[in-house]
Amino acid sequence: MALHKTKSGTYQRRKSLKTDPTLDDVPDMRTWMVAERGEFYRPVKEQITLRLDKDVIAWFKAGGEGYQTRINEALREYVLSKLSEEEGMDAKP
Repeated sequence: MALHKTKSGTYQRRKSLKTDPTLDDVPDMRTWMVAERGEFYRPVKEQITLRLDKDVIAWFKAGGEGYQTRINEALREYVLSKLSEEEGMDAKP
């Protein structure tokens, strides 16, 4: 490994990876949707424009800071409930 000098010290540079990760290496989306948030998992966020009813936004904002996070949690809960309903239908004879 080559040495890399900076003002704060000398470090060894890692060689670049020989293989690039691809989407084929990523587990099924449903697996990630129920993953627990924590030190190693942070969901990817995407900024969008979304039109919601004014009273709905006011209700979430009334809860104080973090209203966008609460909207996201409500949407996630809805999606997960629909997914579990779909899986339940698949299991029926």
